Amino acid sequence: MIALETERLRLRRCTEADVQALFEMLSDEDVVRFLPFERIRTRRYAERVLDEKFLDRYRRADAGEGPQYGVPLDARWAVEERDSGSFIGFVTVGCNEAHDVGYALRRESWGRGCAREALRAVFSWARACGLGFLTATHDVDNPRSGAVMEACGMTARYIYREQWLPKKPIVTFCMHQVDFVPEVAEYQGYWNRWPDHWRAQGCSRRQP
Repeated sequence: MIALETERLRLRRCTEADVQALFEMLSDEDVVRFLPFERIRTRRYAERVLDEKFLDRYRRADAGEGPQYGVPLDARWAVEERDSGSFIGFVTVGCNEAHDVGYALRRESWGRGCAREALRAVFSWARACGLGFLTATHDVDNPRSGAVMEACGMTARYIYREQWLPKKPIVTFCMHQVDFVPEVAEYQGYWNRWPDHWRAQGCSRRQP
């Protein structure tokens, strides 16, 4: 995985030195509200998250384990400010058939366009790697995330309700996709798995 740079940001591999910044970010209830895990309460647990979600992927990639579904195992970046070198979040691309993008930023970096800037860099990387598309989903109760996706060129394709624990028994998700090659197929995995679904008219919870 190569480092990526934008006007204000550098996307690079996470390191053990990022654990304190990761802990501070993921111990913020506002940051983790729409992430698929509870607020991190100890630094030791942050170390575990860092190792399982990032460092282990890097080790496996460096040992020669190849891409899955065309996505390198180490397609997971820390996002830092170029000027200060401060860790402000992360972006990941899933090694699965959905090619799903996940991201989070510390609360102090919200509203500054950093998520859009980081995602656009990752989209350029994905296109250069030959991926046909990327997807991203968001809880419809988090429309700001959908606005970020659309600002980066993604379009809402469909909405589905999923049983999603531990935070909520049922979540209504909006699935976005960005296509890098002509006539690429829309990802249907969530649509096929969850029968309570409908075509997106924007990202409203309301069914047509």
